[in-house]
Amino acid sequence: MIFSGTSPDGETHIEKIRKGTKTHTRRINRGIYKIGHSYSVQKGRGKKGEPDIRIVMDKIWSEIHHIGDLISEKDAMKEGGYTPKQYEEVFTEINPHWKEGIRFGFEFHVIKICVECGKFLANTTTKLSPHAPLEVQKVAHKENLCWDCALKKIRGGE
Repeated sequence: MIFSGTSPDGETHIEKIRKGTKTHTRRINRGIYKIGHSYSVQKGRGKKGEPDIRIVMDKIWSEIHHIGDLISEKDAMKEGGYTPKQYEEVFTEINPHWKEGIRFGFEFHVIKICVECGKFLANTTTKLSPHAPLEVQKVAHKENLCWDCALKKIRGGE
């Protein structure tokens, strides 16, 4: 899914997704997205996905939108820290030919990915010696690695 915008505070949408502070997006096309499936986060069409994160769709809905309508303050914040008016202006700027009608909302959460092997970080563990966990955890956190890849790095790439 493409996220090329920048929020009012100057932070990119991808950085907000990475931090978990952007959890909604609205689009004029429904696309092929399915609840429970994970998708890459891209800066633009044809660009590679971010290597350290993916998003998982939690909810998809359609909404009828008319010129002058505003989303709620809560939803505008979930879109990346906008006011409702700011959000609608940005949406119109991104979609200049769309004036009103049905648009689709997507709620998602971010999952971290090991940049070495591509495993979901929440699902990767390994048996560690009593002396290794803290060191492995530090390397894993600093370099966005699963524990298996962090342990290999510490051991010199075994």
